[in-house]
Amino acid sequence: MANRLLEQVEAVLTNAGLQPTNKLLLGISGGRDSVVLAHLLVQAGWQLALAHVNYGLRASESDEDAAFVHALAQEWGVQLHLHQVNEAAGPNVQAWARDIRYHWFSELCRKYQYDAVLTAHHQADQAETVLLALLKGRGNKAVQGMRAVDQLRIRPMLEVGLDEIAAYAQQHQLQWRYDSSNASDKYD
Repeated sequence: MANRLLEQVEAVLTNAGLQPTNKLLLGISGGRDSVVLAHLLVQAGWQLALAHVNYGLRASESDEDAAFVHALAQEWGVQLHLHQVNEAAGPNVQAWARDIRYHWFSELCRKYQYDAVLTAHHQADQAETVLLALLKGRGNKAVQGMRAVDQLRIRPMLEVGLDEIAAYAQQHQLQWRYDSSNASDKYD
């Protein structure tokens, strides 16, 4: 299972023109998906740094996520960039958080010369994106969903199912943080 997952991830990265010597920045929440992607790439020898945004939306839970990611970075010997948000959320919290995150990732790429920003979006995220676009009556372009490679933004697990991610996490006895807001439909 681990080899198949690595093959899928590396195929997307190499098709994007990347190799293990490229400097990659991974947006990591501390959740299972991003922890699996980080672990997979670290174990395979890719040059990786982590970036975590603490939006402060879940009080102490948010701080615990940041501390967890910090501990992972130390354990794996990779650089970690932490960003603490000190502004109130906008009316559309998801769009507000996405804007902050990607703006900061772009700044990090310029400052540290990362070749790409990776996120751990997977098949279920893609399905959710398309379904929400359909429900909101968005045009054909929105219904196409996310692209695996979108300029410097790469989603190497976009074709990976949750079962594969879960199996990898179990096989490697990985720990992760659970975001309690995932149990709510507050953010669509």
